[in-house]
Amino acid sequence: LLFTFPIVFSSGRQIAENAFGCGAGAEGADLSVTAARTGVAAGGVFVCFSLAQIGGFGTVANLVGGVAQGTLAFIMPPLIA
Repeated sequence: LLFTFPIVFSSGRQIAENAFGCGAGAEGADLSVTAARTGVAAGGVFVCFSLAQIGGFGTVANLVGGVAQGTLAFIMPPLIA
């Protein structure tokens, strides 16, 4: 888990950086862009940590995952074909 979290978190971090305008294509690589990117990463880690502290969050995550997998397995293939 310690080594997989940065890999999984990086795509969400990049999406958030692009949404806030401080992504890889931001104008100028000065200190303000670096500070904004650091803030986005720190905010994302804080949100993930906060969600992990909620009691019973694993149950909610399992429910969401089950619904998403069911949708991908049974609904998406007929729509694609």
